[in-house]
Amino acid sequence: MQKVNTVDTNTLSQKMVYLERETKTLFLSGEWQITNANVLQTQLQNLNAQSIKKVDASKIEYIDTIGMLVIREFLQKIKIDKPDIESIIFKKLREFVAIFDTPVIPESTPIEKKPESPFRSLIDGFVLFVGFFGEITLNIFKEFLNPLLWRAKEVGKQVEQTGAKAVGIVGLSAFLVGLVIAYQVGVQIEKIGANIFIVDMISISSMRELVPLITAIIVAGRSGSSYTAQIGVMKITEELDAMRVLGFEPFRFIVLPRIIGLIFAMPLLVFFADMIAMVGGAFVANLQLGISYHAFAQRLYEAFALKHFYIGMVKAPFFALIIATIGCYRGFQVTGDSQSIGIFTTRSVVDSIFAVIFCDAIFSIILTRMDI
Repeated sequence: MQKVNTVDTNTLSQKMVYLERETKTLFLSGEWQITNANVLQTQLQNLNAQSIKKVDASKIEYIDTIGMLVIREFLQKIKIDKPDIESIIFKKLREFVAIFDTPVIPESTPIEKKPESPFRSLIDGFVLFVGFFGEITLNIFKEFLNPLLWRAKEVGKQVEQTGAKAVGIVGLSAFLVGLVIAYQVGVQIEKIGANIFIVDMISISSMRELVPLITAIIVAGRSGSSYTAQIGVMKITEELDAMRVLGFEPFRFIVLPRIIGLIFAMPLLVFFADMIAMVGGAFVANLQLGISYHAFAQRLYEAFALKHFYIGMVKAPFFALIIATIGCYRGFQVTGDSQSIGIFTTRSVVDSIFAVIFCDAIFSIILTRMDI
């Protein structure tokens, strides 16, 4: 049968919309689809509704949704019994839709899912992280080769967010670290009358190990988790896809400023925390052991080796790189629902803390072997 755009009105009326006047039966046939909708609607409107007592739609070859709406609108206009007509229409419509909706796998055939090996999953995750870290390293290398490409304003903002705004909680934690060490060590050395050596214990244990480690853990829970949540929300709202479409590389505009900003901020936080930890230790040494603040400072100047301070400061950028990398990596793993943000934020914090402790252990082993 020819399409509507090649058939005149009279032929279309005879073949697709035909009214038999003797029996007052309207016969519908042919292809009722969107390409014929306007002409069919015009032909139906020109019919005398009062002269129609029955509609026969059995000859319709197939019908789409637009054709169905045209017929239903006409049936409502003529107000005749139409259950049989609509059953035919819906049957033809289902046949039409089935052409485009045939499942590749029969519904009765279950899809077998092989259980994923935890070891394989761990290996795959490690490979993806190594690739992500390699891309970050390459981009950082490019940035340092061409400082004019630095997004200094965004890096400064990240230093403010991760450094300046974290001073309060980091300072309080460092003060408590110095206070606890002084109390625990003071009780023991007071028994042998070596009170002044509390300065050595506080300075070495705090500046070399505990203060950088505690600061990194706080930053991991505060800044690392925020990186994951921020990037995760951007992924769910398709902001990352929009950036790629507009030609903005997410690594350069989102990841690198956060990593570089935290690398700059972490040593400053550790230095500040070292000073506050000494204040907390001096406070307890004066309160518990009667060591004056002047005597505490004099012993610190005479006995403390600067290498312990430098070791703690060298650890800071490595901890920052670990925290920022894991935070951003977990953010890119967020899927399309809000629940995954919480899941991957939790993973980010746990992974960052474990990685920081592991890195600190590696530093301790290497430095001990080097007798430093």
